[in-house]
Amino acid sequence: EMEAESLMVLYGDDSVEVHYAGGSRLLLSPCGCEYLYEAALPAAAHPLQPAETTRQRVAFVVSAYREQLLRALDFRNKFSSRPYLPSRVIPPERKKILFSDILEIRWPDPAVADLTRCIDNGSVKISSVDGYAHLYLSELQQEFTVEFLCKVSQSSAASLHSSQKNSNYQTGDQYEKSSKNSVAEMLLKQMRTEYKKNEHGCAAGKYREPTKAKDQKDRDGGPLFYTNCSSEYTWVTQRWSVSSYPEEWKYPLSLALMSYNLHTVKNEMKTCEKNSHTSIEADVLIDPETHVTVSSLPTALPLSCRAPHLHRWTFCDFFQNQDTEQYSCPQLIQIVWCRGVFYRFIHGRTNITEIYPGDNSFFKSEGAFLGNYFVHYAIQKGTKKV
Repeated sequence: EMEAESLMVLYGDDSVEVHYAGGSRLLLSPCGCEYLYEAALPAAAHPLQPAETTRQRVAFVVSAYREQLLRALDFRNKFSSRPYLPSRVIPPERKKILFSDILEIRWPDPAVADLTRCIDNGSVKISSVDGYAHLYLSELQQEFTVEFLCKVSQSSAASLHSSQKNSNYQTGDQYEKSSKNSVAEMLLKQMRTEYKKNEHGCAAGKYREPTKAKDQKDRDGGPLFYTNCSSEYTWVTQRWSVSSYPEEWKYPLSLALMSYNLHTVKNEMKTCEKNSHTSIEADVLIDPETHVTVSSLPTALPLSCRAPHLHRWTFCDFFQNQDTEQYSCPQLIQIVWCRGVFYRFIHGRTNITEIYPGDNSFFKSEGAFLGNYFVHYAIQKGTKKV
């Protein structure tokens, strides 16, 4: 049977350390490509007997450690801005085959969509128009969860090819901007020449043989591209604090907060005049900074690492070091999971500590009071107030 985790730690460089109930330990490199597993010593072992260790590439993990490694990877990917997604390790039921790359996603436009319908039992769900990404804002509005489709990790060569191919999906305006670059200019000329050659051989708007990615004009005059291969994608779930999160989620989070505010306004204005309600609602919706409805999604890290010699393979003895004055960690700590409780440490202009006990409440300490005083956020039963 697989050992249960007793402690999981995500460091500032995205490396992971896991301690198991039976005494075994696991280290995951920052890039996610390599792992080191240290088996627990038997009770009758000699004091000088070294622990048995296994160090391997994650993509070629042995079956004995597969489940443990997958759980460590899930923990890493849940709190890291860029996931590591080796296809060999991900179970088949988690993978999804798509015949086109997801280059960008479109979120609802608040001027058109009814955001008040996004609320369900206090929490808010914002889904992209294409259904490739979802954002869930908790009722306390202090943490949100995102789910999105992400292409599995590729080899370095495939990643380079993918990035070059993705550049072909630019609009005409973007082509003009990139024409300053001589390489981009040359590629553009080649594509235009190729289009002219094929212009009379293939009717506009019809599908061509997918031997190579070729451009084709759509009704608006923009190029359309087809690929001859399918791609493996998987759903990734991440948890972020409203106090610190990647730029990709700024717009959908603003929609979620706007949805909650509109819902609050509607409830409070039920007893007021109808005119005042509509004017307030309009004020919330008319925000010029929230109309960038298209955004990109986080991409997976490459399958292999270019600097494996820089990986750190030393464990931090959390439970063995009793001298707290000499206690030190090789990296800043981002996330700690211990016995069902999450601890998040945000390092920045203002240092913040967040604690999630698992009962839908939340503790927060920041600034000058860091570690000394905590504010407890919880939903009052019956009143639904924080």
